[in-house]
Amino acid sequence: MQGFYVLLIILGIICVILSFMLAEKLDGKSVQGDFDISENVLKTFLEKNEENLDQAIISHVERTKEAALEETTKALNRLTNEKIMAVDEFSDSVLEKISQNHSEVIFLYNMLNEKERELKELVASVNQAANKSIAKNKKPQNAIEEQKQSHEEKRGPASKSSSKKAESASKNREIELTEQEKEKEAHTREEILGLYEQGLSVTDIAKKLKMGKGEIKLIIDLYQGARR
Repeated sequence: MQGFYVLLIILGIICVILSFMLAEKLDGKSVQGDFDISENVLKTFLEKNEENLDQAIISHVERTKEAALEETTKALNRLTNEKIMAVDEFSDSVLEKISQNHSEVIFLYNMLNEKERELKELVASVNQAANKSIAKNKKPQNAIEEQKQSHEEKRGPASKSSSKKAESASKNREIELTEQEKEKEAHTREEILGLYEQGLSVTDIAKKLKMGKGEIKLIIDLYQGARR
């Protein structure tokens, strides 16, 4: 680049010198001869410095091309970096969303397992309470049966027929009681489900019906499971 400017300066100096020479020649000498001399001088200078001028022009073009290429490369690198950063931000956002969804799934899975465990414990508790209730009911009944058997043995064969009648009546009475209990349970279940559908909570229903919350929750869960 500096060589090109030097050549331009030299050409400018030569032009100034030629202008002075032309001015002096115009004062009294032949104009045609002066122009011939100036043309010859300029031609000789150009022939001598033609190679230098070509090299200076080529060098200037190469430097201009390299500068343009460098600017283009910088612009492309800057654009590439911006696109890479945008892709990184998008990938980070996607990974964060996937991680959040995974955490939600794990939470729901753990909650489902906890509910299943609570339901199993509740069913086991209800079964245990039912077994205890059955055992309590069986004890008086067994005592009555033993008393009847002892009484019949004391009374002898004559009282067997009356004993059978009494036993039959007792069984019929038990059947009637069982049917009544079933009807009562069905009525209670319908009442619980009706109150639940009205929007009452398990605690409110338990207070209103004076029942255990576990039993009410079991009935509601079984009803919802049957509907599904």
